[in-house]
Amino acid sequence: MSSTPIFIEKYFIPYFKTAKKCKTPKECNFPCDKGWRRLDGECANNGGYYYYLFDSYPVATRVTTGTCASSQNVDCSNKIEYVEFFVDINGAKGSGILGKDVFLITLFNYKCKSKFAKGDGNHYGLKFGSDAGHHGAYSKSISEILNGNCRISDTSIHSGEDCGVAIVKNNWKVPKGYPIRF
Repeated sequence: MSSTPIFIEKYFIPYFKTAKKCKTPKECNFPCDKGWRRLDGECANNGGYYYYLFDSYPVATRVTTGTCASSQNVDCSNKIEYVEFFVDINGAKGSGILGKDVFLITLFNYKCKSKFAKGDGNHYGLKFGSDAGHHGAYSKSISEILNGNCRISDTSIHSGEDCGVAIVKNNWKVPKGYPIRF
């Protein structure tokens, strides 16, 4: 059994008025069979997530476990490296587009100090398929983020993941050059 439902039941469900685990993304008001849409509006078809409604807000989540960087003397086998949350801020009322009304939030386990996060709070800017928002965007400039996978022309499943980081890094304001107009 995946550690995702166990983690969610222990650390999240108790803090919401209502919480429901969905059998499918569509049951949780995500627009596609495997979740959300890319910036160009096509389905991202990203799998491996569990889908929930927390107080009627759709959330797709996945807990990733693994091992620490080989240079460390800590055994992190089967311990959480990070937890991803794709949060749809307006559910069935919106478009379900990552970077427009679906945003990625990632929690890192800094005690594990995985290859994705340093214990000092900085994130490595590494390639992981594409530069996903949770694997390097935090250490990039807003311009680098907007020219990365925060472009409508990016057709990978990671299209839009970095967009929320661009807003955060711009003092919670949509930066000039953001691919979606609000």
